[in-house]
Amino acid sequence: MTLSASAIAALVDEIAPRLDRGVLRRVYAASVDTLVLEVRTPGQNVHLLVSLDPGLGRLHLTGGKPDQPPEPPPFVMLLRKHLVGARVAGLCQVADDRVVRLDLLAWPPDRDEVEDAEPGPVALVFELAGRHANAFLLGPDETVTGAWHPDHSERRPIAPGAVWTPPPPPPTSVPTDDPLALATLPPDGARSAAVEADTDRERQRQQGTLVARALLKRLQSTTATLKRRIAAVEKDLSRAQEAQRFRRWGELLQSAHGKVARGATTARVPDYYADGMPEVDVPLDPALDLEANIAHYFRRYRKFRDAIGPIEDRLLADYDRLDDLHTATIEANDLAFAATFGRVGRIAPLARTDLAAPQALAALLALGDQLQAAGTLPAPRPPAPRRADAAASRDLPYRAFTSKTGKPILVGRGDKHNDALSIKVARGSDLWLHARDLAGAHVIVRLDRHEEVDHETLLDAANLAAHYSRGKTDTLVDVQYTRAKHVRKPKGYPPGMVTVAEGRTIAVRPDPDRIARLFATS
Repeated sequence: MTLSASAIAALVDEIAPRLDRGVLRRVYAASVDTLVLEVRTPGQNVHLLVSLDPGLGRLHLTGGKPDQPPEPPPFVMLLRKHLVGARVAGLCQVADDRVVRLDLLAWPPDRDEVEDAEPGPVALVFELAGRHANAFLLGPDETVTGAWHPDHSERRPIAPGAVWTPPPPPPTSVPTDDPLALATLPPDGARSAAVEADTDRERQRQQGTLVARALLKRLQSTTATLKRRIAAVEKDLSRAQEAQRFRRWGELLQSAHGKVARGATTARVPDYYADGMPEVDVPLDPALDLEANIAHYFRRYRKFRDAIGPIEDRLLADYDRLDDLHTATIEANDLAFAATFGRVGRIAPLARTDLAAPQALAALLALGDQLQAAGTLPAPRPPAPRRADAAASRDLPYRAFTSKTGKPILVGRGDKHNDALSIKVARGSDLWLHARDLAGAHVIVRLDRHEEVDHETLLDAANLAAHYSRGKTDTLVDVQYTRAKHVRKPKGYPPGMVTVAEGRTIAVRPDPDRIARLFATS
């Protein structure tokens, strides 16, 4: 479900007056791709929801504060820094496209440090264009301060510091298949509620599709496995039904005493079970004498004779289970149709012809539980248990930690491991640290190209370098750091010893609380 440009225009017409004279008080992350702006207007709070979900991109008013993920996305943190307390200046659609602009007057983040600071114009731009959906924070001069998603477009590169330009208009010759066009929306005042309700229905439809797909996949896999098992059991039954032939051969060989030499592969004997008693050839095991061959055939006869009953019982049970799977597959397909389209299908019409999508989803889940409880479907295979972190990383040359700001920090386990970490694992852009003039572990902070390390991460990594050195009990430890590309391992140097160019030094006081927090992430 996506919004057409005309539907967005109608929603903007409905929302803009509700934001008049408003002040942005809160920025919430409703999910990894959805945010909610809380705007205080005279007498009430208004909540504007914007979603950049590729399949559910939308903009509308919503009921209130949403449930939030444990960690808000970086863009939401950026908006909290720059926009909380900003006054709404207007909401408009850009160029009759699926682009919405929210203009604000915001105080600079460092206003306490700037004399005579005044609020300046900033803007939030939402591009609700399907899989290319994105959001941008623009500064006073229309430059991009930050974006929800990194922009990789070659036609319209927009990176922080660049001037934002509207996206190219869509081809006018391409018809839209947006289910929420202007004609489908109710009159002004109820449009947001209609979009929110349609979104809930679409989300239920998508969930129903996923549940149905998973159940049908389990049914298909179990059916294929059962058919292979039935084929094998039928083969066993066919072999077991040859029991009479083995008994017959054993009895015919009893007339061959003194006529068969040891090592023979066949014995020619009269078949007194047939009219005229014609002679037949009975196969022999050349490694056995005649008595052993006779005993062998009688053993095989008894083995297969006793197996026929259990094999037939197992085969009948498998046939019954196959019928159950076939019936369940028909019902699951019908429920999948209902969960997706809100009505039952024509595969096997159910008695509940008025089955709604939420009911169909519940019925799908119940069907899976019933089939599993009855043994028709095996229980889903649980995920392989994760080994303890120490065991999982036993073969790695480093211990892994996470800094306060979420950066990976790797600490070498010993001299040889230090070499592997610094020379093989580390990338040139990573930060390398080591306690200066002290034996200790090499430390690596993962950084992207041209990315600078933040202060908290630097302190975390330096404390780890001090902790895993001979200076861990000192009150002050000098820690050397540089980019990993400046670290070299000259030939002939002992394990753990390297040369460092362009190094800098930071003095740290080992902080037990910081180390304890880092250990909790390992």
